[in-house]
Amino acid sequence: MTTPTPREARRCYHALHPVYAAYYFAPEHDIACRHGPGNAGGADSSWTALLPSMIVTGIGMGLFNPPRAAVTIGVVPPEKAGMASGIGETFLQVGVAVGIAAFGALLHRRVTDAFAASDAGGQLGHRAHEVGTAVAAEGQGQAVADVPTDLADPVAEAAKSAFVSGLTDVVALCAAVCALGPEAATVPA
Repeated sequence: MTTPTPREARRCYHALHPVYAAYYFAPEHDIACRHGPGNAGGADSSWTALLPSMIVTGIGMGLFNPPRAAVTIGVVPPEKAGMASGIGETFLQVGVAVGIAAFGALLHRRVTDAFAASDAGGQLGHRAHEVGTAVAAEGQGQAVADVPTDLADPVAEAAKSAFVSGLTDVVALCAAVCALGPEAATVPA
């Protein structure tokens, strides 16, 4: 096997870009096509509403990861393939960890803000942000337990809607970042 030049590796990466984009856009595209943009099927949808996009994501991972690893070790001489693989996998894991933390924090903020802005949040007054934080961190069960009984149903509905709204926003942003990542990585130095 010959070592590809950086130009050949860049061309390979661009060839894989549609697979990479499909892998990350599939969940948001599936949600938008089936339920309209910005709506993950509503608060009453079952987890099975996301099953088709989960299957496409799994196929995308299977199609993308082996060539990604091959490009990672293919741009260095064979005697440095282990080092390149280690560096590539390290950056992958760091990216996953940082991405989960960043998008998780954004999800928490979006859910909290969406709940506080809801009608149920308005009825809670100054406690809306506190209950919204409970929704984001612990789900609707704890939020419903912390409110007066007459507000339990509206708070439960607002909690579901806030989570779906926040998750839809974060998934869309994540897909955009993932689609633009390969372009940023291949910009000549």
